[in-house]
Amino acid sequence: MQQRQELTMHNDPMELWHVRRRDYWILAMKYLRLIGNSGFVFTLYILMLFGSYYYGPFLEWLPETFPAALFFAGVFTLMAVRGRVRTFLKPADLVFILPMEKRLNAYFRASYIYSFAMEIFWMMTLLFLLTPLFLDRIAFGWEPFLWTVGVLAAAKAWNLAFSFEEQKLQDVRFYRAGVVVRASATFALLYAAFAGYTAAVFVSLAVLLVLYVILRNRTGLLNWERVIRLEENMVRTFFRMADNFTDVPQLRKDVKERKLLSYLLRNISYGKQFTYRYLLGRALIRSGDYSGIWIRLTAVGVVFILAVHITWGVWLVAALFSYMTVRQLETMTYHFDTNQMLPLYPIDHKDRYHAAGWWIMRAGGMQAVVFGLAALPDAAAALPAFAAAAAVSVYSARVRLKKQADAA
Repeated sequence: MQQRQELTMHNDPMELWHVRRRDYWILAMKYLRLIGNSGFVFTLYILMLFGSYYYGPFLEWLPETFPAALFFAGVFTLMAVRGRVRTFLKPADLVFILPMEKRLNAYFRASYIYSFAMEIFWMMTLLFLLTPLFLDRIAFGWEPFLWTVGVLAAAKAWNLAFSFEEQKLQDVRFYRAGVVVRASATFALLYAAFAGYTAAVFVSLAVLLVLYVILRNRTGLLNWERVIRLEENMVRTFFRMADNFTDVPQLRKDVKERKLLSYLLRNISYGKQFTYRYLLGRALIRSGDYSGIWIRLTAVGVVFILAVHITWGVWLVAALFSYMTVRQLETMTYHFDTNQMLPLYPIDHKDRYHAAGWWIMRAGGMQAVVFGLAALPDAAAALPAFAAAAAVSVYSARVRLKKQADAA
């Protein structure tokens, strides 16, 4: 019904595209604000300060034989190939919009321009972060830098156009072959650009244009099921990222049994006061949202601890990663809010705050031990790193969640 009303109100395909883009960004901005208010941005800022401090020593340490051209070509090939055209199509479009495909040229053109702007932003952000390495190992000066920007933009534009034409290939074998062709051709172009082979760059661009024309002349109508599936995957990727900071109802949760970790629940006493402790323990172990974020942040935190050689910096890194972990584990307090059976249980639902704190203390304690061991053999850094990480977990469980329980 909503799809019919949408088409009735917006017979103009371009108006339909603007409405869908607006609706997506209204939803996305809600989650982006929650992410910004979570302290995540501040943590990234601190980590960027550490990264900028060690950037110079890293460049000095990097051997002269480092294959910079291959490195840049490989990294930006991945960036160029990975993007897709955001069409904002929905599953119901197979019924209501598919017959209008011949009228959707302007719609898909707007999607292409929008996708290019978004993708080139991320590509330029990565290039900006790698600029010191580029100027040190590839070429010094703004002229070669701007030339590289132009080649990267051309590579991204071609990949988006070529990948959209790929969606018109009905045979999955030809579709997969198209991905291989894109990756190989893009790598050849970018390696020529970063290695300084100007003539090879122009030859590569000509080859890319010919490949696109050949593909365009041999394709017909879109494979709508594949395009909609890709669109859903792109939206799901954003929701998974946002789900690390807040509950996302639009995201379908994946649950795994994980029998080897179930022994952690054996020592939980039976009793209605421990109901939430048992349920949240199950959620923590079986849901990739909580256990996955604990594993990832712990692993990244260990890498930073090993890289930082300032004693107080190790303490700060341990505290920052512990803070990011507990703030995201705190969201399991609301994990069962949409469950319609729990309100029927004769239990005090404020127990969920105490249960979440109980698990955060243990998960945070394990993380603190890992951070302390990573800081060894510097005893002056190991014990304070453990204490800093453990203190964050204690504060979350004993102060923050207790205040939420009192206010509930």
